[in-house]
Amino acid sequence: MIEDVVTKFKLNSEQERAFRIVANHAVTPGAEQLIMYVGGMGGTGKSQVIKALMDFLNPEMNLIDLLYWHLQELLQHFYMARHITRF
Repeated sequence: MIEDVVTKFKLNSEQERAFRIVANHAVTPGAEQLIMYVGGMGGTGKSQVIKALMDFLNPEMNLIDLLYWHLQELLQHFYMARHITRF
């Protein structure tokens, strides 16, 4: 499945390396939390790596769904933090 995504998104060698680090980590049972930074100037393909990861991790979810889900999570945490600090 990893190979299929690499081929589908035509990842270059650096993109593929970043993608494989996350994808292999995601399928490793009991793996510790992975914290990774993907940086670079505009046009270096960061978004392509994220699209490939989204497809690999949840092929049914599109970018709008992902952003909406993260916004809901952020708002929920913000609400809980405000609610807790009031007491």
